Amino acid sequence: MNDLQSDIVESYRLETEFDGNHVRHTRHSPGTRRRVKEEWTVGEALGHGGFSVVHKHLQERTGQLRAVKTIEKSKYPFYSREFLIMAILAKHRSLFVEFLGWFENEDRIYTAMEYFGEGDLRKHLSEPLQEELVGKITKQLIEGLEIMHAQDIAHRDLKPEVSSNFCDDP
Repeated sequence: MNDLQSDIVESYRLETEFDGNHVRHTRHSPGTRRRVKEEWTVGEALGHGGFSVVHKHLQERTGQLRAVKTIEKSKYPFYSREFLIMAILAKHRSLFVEFLGWFENEDRIYTAMEYFGEGDLRKHLSEPLQEELVGKITKQLIEGLEIMHAQDIAHRDLKPEVSSNFCDDP
């Protein structure tokens, strides 16, 4: 990774403190020099993959939800590349899950992302989908892949479990 790419990844780092079932971030308020503290409560597990588990986090003060993927550093050393890809794709919010930032402790790395209450595409495949919705989902997936391929990014794990924002109007 070159210096510019490292700077991009670093700009998404969240200053973090861990306290049991709570995570606290300190952010700089946009347009000011003021520092704002956010406290998040770690909630239920939403799913897991080969290298990670995803939990729901709640910011009790605002009611905001997010999904946070936890990765064991020793099992997946390529997380910096994943953060760079998420940062590159972040400007295409209608096609990709919003990347909210990343944080770490000694053993784990955490990726904070937009939360979708409707779940992933797999949860909606138990019944037939309307043809119009299938068309919208397909169009959105193809547009996302076109953007990724234009950036020389290959997905390598495209499946219903990683397709979430189809519930929004694509």
